[in-house]
Amino acid sequence: MALGFTGGILVEGTLCYLALGVIATIIGLIFFAKPTPATSKADATALTLVTVWVSVVCMWAMWAMAYMHQMVPLIYPTH
Repeated sequence: MALGFTGGILVEGTLCYLALGVIATIIGLIFFAKPTPATSKADATALTLVTVWVSVVCMWAMWAMAYMHQMVPLIYPTH
């Protein structure tokens, strides 16, 4: 297993979040991007895409920062 920030679990987790984003995009476009009297299909599609990908990027960033913080802790435990 490779060591460092680009090895192992960090890359696998990033790929999982990428897959989550693709699946959420497909679900969002099929079930939630509907035209309404106030919005067109293009507007609903754009809003769905922005919502899904901003959410996925924020979730990934939170996970990645928590994971990397465990790799290089700021405060070392005392025994």
